[in-house]
Amino acid sequence: MTEKQYKMVLDWMRKIHQLEYAHRYESIFYANAEKWIGISAFVITTLVAFSFRIPNVEPQLYQELPFFKT
Repeated sequence: MTEKQYKMVLDWMRKIHQLEYAHRYESIFYANAEKWIGISAFVITTLVAFSFRIPNVEPQLYQELPFFKT
């Protein structure tokens, strides 16, 4: 292996090493972002679910439903 080839291989190895670290840090960033997006989506969903009100239903209507008949 010539000196020029050796330097080229070392340069490639350095670049690969830098890319590995960049990918690792980017992966950690997106994992944290995904966690916060998931938590905020859960909170919004919970708020919407608890703000929904079931309409008033007369007790006679419950008796007419087929799965409440005895």
